[in-house]
Amino acid sequence: MGPWEEAYGSFGVTGGILYMFLLGLIIRWAYYMVFKLAKKIPLLLFWIPVLFYQVTYSMETDTLQINEYLVKGSFFLWLIYQFTPAWFNIIEKKSTRLPSNIQQHKMYLLVNIV
Repeated sequence: MGPWEEAYGSFGVTGGILYMFLLGLIIRWAYYMVFKLAKKIPLLLFWIPVLFYQVTYSMETDTLQINEYLVKGSFFLWLIYQFTPAWFNIIEKKSTRLPSNIQQHKMYLLVNIV
């Protein structure tokens, strides 16, 4: 039985539609978080098949497997990140502030001009 059959059997027509909508929101939120984190850790884009292959493949089997694999895949990726952070080339946002020596120089100029 697929998720839509489980939803219909458990909650009826209206409840099944709502259930599938919520399941879609959860999966979409997971994709959103991966792409949001990928702005800082670009290597995550290459892990998308590992995280979401079983999720899309399980749409024909059952809902529990979808949620289970998404959680297990995310945990596995987190463990790899914790043990080998050098693999994940983290990109930090560049500051728009001037270096402190330039700021001090500007203050010096402002004080001496006035």
